[in-house]
Amino acid sequence: MSDFVFSQILGLLGLIFDSGSAQFKKRVYFFSAMGIGALFIAGHFYMLEQYTAASMFVIAAVRHFITIRFRSRYLYLVFVLSALGLVALTYSSYLSLLSGLANILMVSGSFSHTQKNMRLLLMVGAFVWLIINVIIFSPAAILLELVFLVSGSIGYYRHVYRPQKQGCAA
Repeated sequence: MSDFVFSQILGLLGLIFDSGSAQFKKRVYFFSAMGIGALFIAGHFYMLEQYTAASMFVIAAVRHFITIRFRSRYLYLVFVLSALGLVALTYSSYLSLLSGLANILMVSGSFSHTQKNMRLLLMVGAFVWLIINVIIFSPAAILLELVFLVSGSIGYYRHVYRPQKQGCAA
């Protein structure tokens, strides 16, 4: 099996966990699924020799598991600085900068205290990852981000938009 095919299998496994996460309302399930998915996606990018992207997803996995319970400004700063440091250490092109930007958007979403901001920032970060995946042409990762964006939109509607509308009608 070629490295490319193996990378796509890892990306598809990441897709299953990542896209399913948006349907959970409880933070513990949401971020547990995202953490597991992030580990598969890190392996996917590593196999494609996209080392900045791989390191961003390793950080993401750790962040997802930590932010299940903790969301302090100190931890937020640690993850932002870690992302910036890893971008500097693994820099190879503008894709490294885009990977860092996507990661920082997702860090901001993970540490958000509201469902609305959390989901919106994660979706914007996913959109930046989508751009990266189109540029490097990884079909599994493109599909992953498209599915995550659709699933995130459905989750946003179910857990943020619809409850707000129902609250206004009452």
